[in-house]
Amino acid sequence: MELGIFPTEMRVTGGAARSETWMQIQADVVNIPVIRTEMEEATALGAAMLACKGVGIHDSLVKAADQMVKPLDPLRPNETNRTIYDEGYNRFRYLYDSLASMKWTSDE
Repeated sequence: MELGIFPTEMRVTGGAARSETWMQIQADVVNIPVIRTEMEEATALGAAMLACKGVGIHDSLVKAADQMVKPLDPLRPNETNRTIYDEGYNRFRYLYDSLASMKWTSDE
């Protein structure tokens, strides 16, 4: 990785996280498990966690998260799919680099 960061999993929230197919594609492309939660709307859940902390239901946000964030089983990368995506990406890079190096002229 160019930044020297090597994540071992990806946590996802929001509307797109509702699509198991889309999240499986993410896992296949980035080659790490994707973890969704029972509650996709992180903003609402975060507000509820802050409220629970504020009224004393939880002593800390860490404890609130431990109690309120329920991860689903991870979607693990599928090697067959990953190979297909890698081949497509390599074709894209080849075509992109070929087109980018061409001299384009205008008939204006």
